[in-house]
Amino acid sequence: MLIASNSMLRVGELWQLRWSDIVGIETRYDEQEKAVNLVTINVRAEICKTRTSREVVCRGGEYVDRLRKRAKYTDANDYIFASSISGTKRLSKRKWYGHWKNLMEGIGVEDYAERKLTWYSLRHFAITCRIRSRVSHLDISHLAGTSVSNIESIYGHWDTEMKRSAAMKNFAITPSGIVVK
Repeated sequence: MLIASNSMLRVGELWQLRWSDIVGIETRYDEQEKAVNLVTINVRAEICKTRTSREVVCRGGEYVDRLRKRAKYTDANDYIFASSISGTKRLSKRKWYGHWKNLMEGIGVEDYAERKLTWYSLRHFAITCRIRSRVSHLDISHLAGTSVSNIESIYGHWDTEMKRSAAMKNFAITPSGIVVK
């Protein structure tokens, strides 16, 4: 859940990730000097909906590290979300969605089916978080493997606070006529 809500990966991409797809994990510092664990993930063309490979750099490296330490199968060709039988066998869809049901009920979201909350909702959440963090739609589209128009039409939910923030943005013109923020 934590990897999905940070990576912007589609459910099928997540489900088919192998340990060899983890390029690296590094700690960087944001603008407030807070440590952020970034993970670089290679999304192979054969597991991508668009059949185009992409490299995703996202938050959540600590969750990948933690999962690797707890996982039974961690060889390069093993699935990250492997079955209990073998690392080269994926967790079944039945179990994948059974875990979702348990998660939703465990946190008290009994109406998750009526609200249409699924694993895909975590991709939606991750993209929305990047929009709220003022990441450009072009950058998000490259990381998420979707078009800018999809980012704008599907994921860009403008709430009142976002509208206020946009209205408060300012600029100034220097004596030489240059606009600065």
